[in-house]
Amino acid sequence: MPKRTPIRSELIKLINERSPFEVEKVDRYCNLLNDIENLDKEINENGRVITTINGSQEFKKENPALSAKLKALAQIRPLDDWFENKRAEKGTKKEEKDWSKFTK
Repeated sequence: MPKRTPIRSELIKLINERSPFEVEKVDRYCNLLNDIENLDKEINENGRVITTINGSQEFKKENPALSAKLKALAQIRPLDDWFENKRAEKGTKKEEKDWSKFTK
């Protein structure tokens, strides 16, 4: 089971827990969030540009964690859309409060 328990708990409420397909989507989403968090730590520790030493050569290049993070973000986007559709189906979308009586 992926770490992100509060997020996982919220997402589990949106799905049919008896559907392995839907549970797998929740787990994949949480795993991607953990991956992104770990990649962020890597980027923060080593920077966006790293120095690579190859024998007597030394050169700078983009941190590979940046492209890995972009790939993870691209994978999580369709899952976000899928969960938004589930929220709409369940009617759990938060409704905005009418503050007009306080702002007149």
